Amino acid sequence: MVDTIIDEKTTCSKHLILFNKCKSCDILLCKECVFDDKDQLKHLKDHYDFIQDLYEDSVEKSTENLHDFEGFEELNKIYKEKLNEVDNLIDITYERIFGSRQEIIKSVKETLFGIYQYYTNTFEDYVKKVNANIKTLDIQDQSSKEEFKKLKKKLDDFQEFLDSEEKIKAEFDKIITKATKKFEKLKVPDMAKENFKFNLGKFGENYDLKGGEGSFARTSTGKTGTYWVLTSEETFEGDFSAKIKVHKINNNRKTSYWNYTFGVIRANSTLGDTYYNDAVVIQANGYLANKFTSSGSFKKVLDPWIAGDEIIVKRSNDTIWFGINNEESLIKAFDSISGEMKIVIGFSTGNSGDEIELIDINKA
Repeated sequence: MVDTIIDEKTTCSKHLILFNKCKSCDILLCKECVFDDKDQLKHLKDHYDFIQDLYEDSVEKSTENLHDFEGFEELNKIYKEKLNEVDNLIDITYERIFGSRQEIIKSVKETLFGIYQYYTNTFEDYVKKVNANIKTLDIQDQSSKEEFKKLKKKLDDFQEFLDSEEKIKAEFDKIITKATKKFEKLKVPDMAKENFKFNLGKFGENYDLKGGEGSFARTSTGKTGTYWVLTSEETFEGDFSAKIKVHKINNNRKTSYWNYTFGVIRANSTLGDTYYNDAVVIQANGYLANKFTSSGSFKKVLDPWIAGDEIIVKRSNDTIWFGINNEESLIKAFDSISGEMKIVIGFSTGNSGDEIELIDINKA
């Protein structure tokens, strides 16, 4: 029996494995011992990119047993190229994930700052309005006195909110909670995409579409049935508005009824292929469909959609409005549309190559 010769200078006596050398400071580390020593583990973390041979499956080790037979030249060449591609693939993936991490942090911080600005600006506006109202207040005029009382009540209520640590914290916590829930649904391939977006609304609204790619709706053939729809993750009560952007649309198909629709759908709808019976929508050909029916030719109210258009839906006092590009010139659709709603984007299953994005949500 031959004794195993161990070089104590290069081998861990406890685990009998070779040390890994840090090229930055020439310190030797055992990749097993580091988990028992916080200082070593921190060194490994801080100098991770400088640790030599941390993994045994390096390109050099993977190619040390290649056959030198000249008939294997092309095989060996391609094999080495692909080994290097694997390293590059992982590097690119982690770079994108790191970039996605920065995008998430940036998006959430921007939303938090937006809320901070809303509270400060709103309070300052109320103060200015109250001060201005005092100067013009006619104590003999009952309507003037009532108007001042209402304005002062709004200022007092807002001041009460700003004095409450608990209420302020609850509002900011809502944003963190929504961002966390959105993050938990992400998969590694989502974060490894080149143009990853982590959309949050002004008050943390979720821009994701059920059945979509984040906030994007993209069409492709192969789906069953006649129609398919995407609905918003966000549910709406009371007044709200939302906006989609048409990035790509098939001009030959948009003239037909029901090939492209946008609007609102009852939040509890499960109709799927007959979604129109729960929906109020405008179509890409400019026609308003009759509410909660399959009648697509109800009334032409807008111009046909083109790439670059931003289509708007709004509910105010239970009235639904639609428009293109201009929020100041919306067309009235239907009254008495109440209850919880979601945004809906509908397509024919024959559509392919279209791209529509949910770009704005505003809960009044």
